[in-house]
Amino acid sequence: MFPLPPLIAAVLVALAALLVTYLPRPPWLVAVLAGARRAPPIGWLVIGVVLGPLLGVLDRPLIDALTPVVACAIGWLAAGAAARLAAPVSGTAIREPWSAADVAWLVAAFLIPAGLLYGALRVLPPPFVPAWKPAWPVIAVLSASLALAASPRAAAATGWSLLVTAAALLGYFPHARRSDVQPIALWLGFALGGPLVGVLVARRLGRQTKTRAAATITALCLAAGIGMASGASPYLVCGLLGLALAKWGPGYERLADELAPTESTVGALLWFAAGVLAGGRFPAVYVAALLLALWPALRRRFVAAVPATRHTLGLALALSFALTSTRSLGTESGAVVTAAALALLVTSLVPLRSRAPAPLTSATPQPEVTV
Repeated sequence: MFPLPPLIAAVLVALAALLVTYLPRPPWLVAVLAGARRAPPIGWLVIGVVLGPLLGVLDRPLIDALTPVVACAIGWLAAGAAARLAAPVSGTAIREPWSAADVAWLVAAFLIPAGLLYGALRVLPPPFVPAWKPAWPVIAVLSASLALAASPRAAAATGWSLLVTAAALLGYFPHARRSDVQPIALWLGFALGGPLVGVLVARRLGRQTKTRAAATITALCLAAGIGMASGASPYLVCGLLGLALAKWGPGYERLADELAPTESTVGALLWFAAGVLAGGRFPAVYVAALLLALWPALRRRFVAAVPATRHTLGLALALSFALTSTRSLGTESGAVVTAAALALLVTSLVPLRSRAPAPLTSATPQPEVTV
């Protein structure tokens, strides 16, 4: 349980972020933030594991108290990624048309990890597979998080991750009786109403350019708090908020570009949180991570790589689902976070295939002409 209601805690996080924005930052804080941007994800993950599960410096009450901070960080990345779906195209850029290969890569990026993990749950003995019940929401979310690191189309993978999050969370609701309609309707109301409230707050407070940064912080933290308090997921609510602001918010058309400079710092916080929340049984969680990473790692090795921010976005998706579904997952929520973090980390560490440099001269001899 939270020491404070999630919505109130998120508002306090927003106030703290506003103070950090407007107050002068001392040199040591600037140096810490710069170091956070440069440090690799594995470093923050290891630090979180050492301070959390190994030494117990960050105990459960403290972790619960810091959960709203993690929720706001998740919402920050989700809003930036979703805002790119509606970002205007510059005058020189041209949207590439979809091809059959693009569709095949996107489908494979989701279905292959899901199929491998589902097959392992059906074939392998219990000590080698996590005890996720029901298993399909977890498999769908983990596969969507890895698809963000393997799909050639970032926008399509982001939109798909929002749909998968909504479907997975709805899968935990009972839907066999007529009385089950009310909680589902309330959940949908919060999932759609949270972004609407965020848009109204951002438009109201961000009418002037000098107040737009404060309005963005307030709206995103408020939406993250609504997502945590209602069980609608900060990833989903803030993702829909970022999409709505970029499409219908005057002055927020470049929201994705405005959030991009801070994504590496926010991502460091999420990798640290993944280490603190690490859990699961050995070797089940490692088998799941290996199966999830197999296809994205092969694609990175032999086809192409994706930006590092896509791996962090996949971690944000898994973290958001684990924090939102703690009651349903129980102690297995740590296994979800660990499997996603290890799979994404392994994928990011796979070396790229070195390509031979292009020759300076043509392979076929050309006749020389002298004048």
